[in-house]
Amino acid sequence: LFLNGNSFKGQLPDNIGALRSLQNLNVHDNEFDGPIPVSIGELENLRELGMFNNQFSGRIPLSIGNLKNLIALYLESNQLTGNIPPVIGQLTALEDIRLRNNMLNGPIPTEIGELKELRTLYLDTNKLSGAIPTELGTLYKLDDLQMYENELKGSLPVELAFLSGLTTLYLDANGLTGSLPEEYGEMHALEELIISSNEFTGELPATIRGMKSLKNFRGSENQFQGKIPVDIGKLLKLEYLMLDSNQLIGVPPVELGELKELKAVHLHDNNLSGEVPEAVCDLRNSFFLNDLQADCEDDIICACCTTCH
Repeated sequence: LFLNGNSFKGQLPDNIGALRSLQNLNVHDNEFDGPIPVSIGELENLRELGMFNNQFSGRIPLSIGNLKNLIALYLESNQLTGNIPPVIGQLTALEDIRLRNNMLNGPIPTEIGELKELRTLYLDTNKLSGAIPTELGTLYKLDDLQMYENELKGSLPVELAFLSGLTTLYLDANGLTGSLPEEYGEMHALEELIISSNEFTGELPATIRGMKSLKNFRGSENQFQGKIPVDIGKLLKLEYLMLDSNQLIGVPPVELGELKELKAVHLHDNNLSGEVPEAVCDLRNSFFLNDLQADCEDDIICACCTTCH
């Protein structure tokens, strides 16, 4: 049943559960409001539930735990409230969960760790709290994990390093603490690591060199300390390096000049000293680097910065 992309308003009928043979229910991109009908749990043959970009409100019904054949659950961009129901862990065929951009609160249920087929998990832009469950580290098929703009606390689970196929990890704009685990250097497939606007501390680990696929590393607006590791120069696919607004010290490593794919480097609002290496300036002249920012008004010499702070 495809009703998406119209201007339908009002509530879904309570008897929608009578459509027992339905395999796809797509009502996204409309103006539906009110609660998700409890009877939706009677659609036991349903494989895809697409309700995003509406105005559905209230809680996700517990009856959703009956949808044992569901592969895709798309509820993002509504006005849903309350907890993510733990019964979601019963939907073991799920490959794709998108609950972003709602008003969901409470902890991320550990039962999500039962969803071994899961490839995409979008929980961002809600009010989720508590720690990141270590059980997420057992979702070995997970490719894309986004939990930014929530109220998550605690440290990064070492167990996420077990996700060898993970390419995208967005955790920015939370209240996460602790250091970046050394074990994350084992995430060889990771292309985007976005952890800015948290409360991380400690030094960036030398093991970061193991992230051979990394293109986008954003760690700004934290409390990282110590020197920028020379091992970052091993990340030859890196395009964006954002380390501004931390407590980094020392001279920017000359090894940054090895990163020929760089497009943007932000080093400002730290305690760096010395001079931006000539090898980095060469990237400005000969390659793709067109956004280079540092504290060159006061603390550091930079002959090629596009913006001085």
